[in-house]
Amino acid sequence: MAKTDARKLKVHHKANTIHSLQDRNGVRLDTFEAISGEFIQFFSESLRAVDSNVEVLPDDLLREILDTVLSIEMQNHLVAHVT
Repeated sequence: MAKTDARKLKVHHKANTIHSLQDRNGVRLDTFEAISGEFIQFFSESLRAVDSNVEVLPDDLLREILDTVLSIEMQNHLVAHVT
């Protein structure tokens, strides 16, 4: 690999990196630990949040869906190539 190719690779790698982030209190986060911690906190809170617009499904319906056995044809459609 030529030196110019290596430089391009480094520039491209740096372009795909988050160097700083501002948290909800306006504090600038610029270390890997702080940025990753903020992402983890954000997504953890998002996953715990309850959306009042989403209808709760009865347990019986969920059991029925999970106990369903798909035919071979239906299984093949799940893994069919899309063109």
